[in-house]
Order: sequence, then C-alpha cells, then structure tokens
Amino acid sequence: MKKIMVYSIKGGTGKTTQAKTLSKGFAMRGKRVLEIDLDPQGNSTKSFTQVPNDIKSLTEAISELNSAYSKEKELLFIKQYSKQQTGVCLSDVFDDPKKIIEAIRSTRFNHLDVLPSNLELSQTDTKLRLETMKRQENRLRKALNHVRDCYDLAVMDCSPAKSLLTVNALMTEPLVLIPVDFSDDSLQGIALTLQEINALREEYDEIADIDYRILLTMKSSRMRSHQNTESLVRAFFGEKVLNTTIRFQESPINEANEKGLTVLDIKKSNIAEDYEMLLSELEEIL
Repeated sequence: MKKIMVYSIKGGTGKTTQAKTLSKGFAMRGKRVLEIDLDPQGNSTKSFTQVPNDIKSLTEAISELNSAYSKEKELLFIKQYSKQQTGVCLSDVFDDPKKIIEAIRSTRFNHLDVLPSNLELSQTDTKLRLETMKRQENRLRKALNHVRDCYDLAVMDCSPAKSLLTVNALMTEPLVLIPVDFSDDSLQGIALTLQEINALREEYDEIADIDYRILLTMKSSRMRSHQNTESLVRAFFGEKVLNTTIRFQESPINEANEKGLTVLDIKKSNIAEDYEMLLSELEEIL
C-alpha cells in the first residue's frame, strides 16, 4: 500500500480539498483508495459519508428542562453531547489498532473507503502522551498493517497541528505533500513544516528517509507576487516542487462542497484540469 500525507503547519492551504480530490481521483483511475481523516474537524468524513444523528432533538431536550443553571444539568449536557453517535472512528483505532476493520466505511464512490474521524480525535493526542507504558507513535502503522492488502493507496488528510497524530502519520512512511499557497506567510509555512519533519527524522530512525513534494496551490496568473513566490520556491527546492500548479478558482470548490462532490466532478473547470495533471504526476512518483 502506497501512502500520501497531505500536511502543512500553515492553515488555509486547502489540505482537505486536496486530500479529497486525490482520493476520488485515484479511485476514478481504478485504484483501491482509503482516505484517512486525521483532522478532528472531520470535513473529509462529512463529505464522503452520511453521519447518523441519534441524539434526541434540541426542541425535545429543551422541553424537559427549566431555564435555571445547575451543575447536574451541565454534567447531563456533557454526557449527552460529548460522544457523537458515529460508531467506531479513528480515535478508537488509536486505542486499539485492530478496530480499523470495524471503523472503515464505504462511500458512494467506487473503490473509495474512508477511515472517519470526529471531534473526539482532538483528545487523542493527550491520551497518547499519557500512555507512557507502550509506544504511542506507531499505532496508525499497526492499524494499516491489518488492511495493507485491501488497498493500493492511503491518502491522509492532516490538521496543521503539531501532535502525535502527525508523528503517527509520518511513521507510515508516506510521500508528504506540502501544499503552499501564495499568502504573506506561505514561505514561513514551508520552512516550519520542513523544520518539523526534519526534527522528527532525527528523533525516529524509521522515518529518516521520508520523502516530500511541494504543491503550489491557489495561484492567480494575474498576481505578479505569485509569480515571484513560485520562482523563489522553485529556485530553492528544484525537483522537490511538483510541476503541476493548482490555479485559484473558488466557484468549483464551493459547488463541489455544496453537492458533496470533488472538483473533479465539476466539468470544464481549470482546477479540475490541474488536478488531473497532478494525479498523473503523482502516479509517476509513487
């Protein structure tokens, strides 16, 4: 099983859009794909699956309560709403890697499954750090070993937070895809992301040879500053920068999100053409 990890310490670079689009695109090309949603916001999960909601309606809950605050009501609220009714998710897999088989969900797209997350994943990093009696950084790798013959490719959608979730993703030895937009702090975003990866390389021998590629995204051909930034990045990183550049085109992304699709499903858009080129380029690298 090959792996791609979409990761940058800088937020706002379109990581979830990229992860979703690559997952769907490779699946459309006949590869068996598992998207791993390592972001507690769970946006990839929400796009690809229907999350059941078994909690009683807000109106019904309010009707049973008076308006006065009490500690008992606060604890009742926490008990009722802290645990989302979404079945086994990625947070459970970090507790027990064998649960990955139970956690994986099919999507409505052929050849594409998702390992879902929800907000409970935000507590997983803290739980892992408290478990000092056994290794915390290789849980995801152990889990993927249980399904390695079921998929050709895993695509990991990572949050910008530096955490043991990030370490677990890197320990699977993926190709790290670092998206870079053209905002004022884009260059710092590259520097800090590579600094983090290099620090982890030194700490963990297993990922000493991990490879990465830089993806320039949200580019406007009308902005001279974008051209200058691209020239600078290519001058510093050479072949580590992908030839494909994703152009800025907001309407196809919004339309895709509203319909639960990816930009590849929005025909006659520049951004769909760019992603098709990106898919072909990554196929040659993987």
